[in-house]
Amino acid sequence: MGFLTEREKTILLHLSQGMSVTDISKKLGITLSSTSRSISSIRGKCLELEDDMNFLKEVGMLEMDRNGFRFISRDPKALKNREKSN
Repeated sequence: MGFLTEREKTILLHLSQGMSVTDISKKLGITLSSTSRSISSIRGKCLELEDDMNFLKEVGMLEMDRNGFRFISRDPKALKNREKSN
């Protein structure tokens, strides 16, 4: 998750462990509003990532299924050949 800052990763880890926003703020020594802003930033970045992945799927550069996803060649010639074979 390279698109998240180290602080955001830490907060997300604590959230996944069931910690409250108040407890996370106390543990990290930051204000409650700072923690809440970081959570909002995480949500926004995840929504942007979802939009980007959906776009890549629409243009044929990403295949997704319940088992995961796979990037398709970014080479325009390879994409054109792939379209011909489908």
